[in-house]
Parts: sequence; structure tokens; C-alpha cells
Amino acid sequence: SWPHKPAATNVVPPFAAPKVEPAVEGTNVSSRLDQWSAVFAPHQGVAPSSAAVGPSNHLDFSSIVPPGGRLTAMVIFQRHVRTTVDPNTGEETVDASGIISRACYEDWLASRKRLPQRPEECYRKCILAHCTASDGGSAPFSPRVEAALLPVLRQQGRVWPCFAGRRDKVGRPIRIGLKGLRATGFHEAQQRNNNNNNNNNDSNND
Repeated sequence: SWPHKPAATNVVPPFAAPKVEPAVEGTNVSSRLDQWSAVFAPHQGVAPSSAAVGPSNHLDFSSIVPPGGRLTAMVIFQRHVRTTVDPNTGEETVDASGIISRACYEDWLASRKRLPQRPEECYRKCILAHCTASDGGSAPFSPRVEAALLPVLRQQGRVWPCFAGRRDKVGRPIRIGLKGLRATGFHEAQQRNNNNNNNNNDSNND
């Protein structure tokens, strides 16, 4: 639980306790990212490096993931979510745009046990799975994070920042994000169902 009121800048708590899976022996996030830099450097324009694994003000994951453990996608996404508090009103604002940042993508990529065949598309599907929880196995984002993230994903006419100006492994420009997200969020769908049920109940009572 997070009973304390967050400071001016804080990290939104994860939806649930992360599931820890064993990592490949003798590797860690930084080393795996460095190993894959040779694969991505010719196509991405900028080779990822261990120094690029997230900004310095990220949550210290040593308290969440035990030595030898592997970060889950949900934990990595939450690592790139920020809340700010208005000092005058105390109102909190959630910024989930970092989930589609280059730093978040590289963190996620480095946490994979094996390099996906189509990492960009795999990343898109992973975010979508946590937005909708429609795959039966992915936990949804918290209501606050989902509400902040959906408008970002629904923007049309721009490639996600994590893929802007990048090419896939066969040299094609990455266009993920141009059409905008059309899916309904998990909590969004629940709210709509609740509203429809309330409307139906009101109609029956008339």
C-alpha cells in the first residue's frame, strides 16, 4: 500500500506485485542491452547502451526485484510513469507518456530473455495487452495510469517517440502510432458497462 501523500514528483505504484522470473545466468539489464546494441545499431541510428537504461531519477528497483530476478513489463512501464502535485491545490496529475519513450522501450527490450523477432511490434502488443487485459494474462494498468495513457496512444499522425526516425531490422521505417489506438481500455470498458447497467436500471424503474 502507498498510504503516504507523494512528494512533488513520485512514481505511481504498480498495479500488482511484480512476478519475478529467473534471468539468464551471468547477465543483467545493462549487459543484455549492450549485447544487442550490435544488432540494432545499423538500423536504429543510435546504438543503445547501458548508460541509456533510464534516467537517474527512476525508482531504485533493488528493493523490488531480488538479485538474479527479471523485471516484468508492468514494473518497467510503471518506472516511466510520473505524477506531479500542484503545490497550491494538492491535485495530482499523472504523466504516462514515458511508456512510449525510447528509454522505456530500451528498458523493456533489455529485460527480455530472448530478442523478439519483431521487437517494435512486440512492444506495441505488450502495451496494448496491459491497456485492455484482453489476452487473459496481462494485468491492466491502474485506472489513473490507463486514463493518462489512452489519450497519448490515441493521438494520430505521429510515430511513437520510441520509434521516431527509426527503422526495423530489414530497413523499413517504423510507423507504429500513426493511426492511433482504437481499442478500449480495461477500466474504460468497465465504466461504460456500469453506466449502461445504471441507465437500464433507471429505465426499468420509470
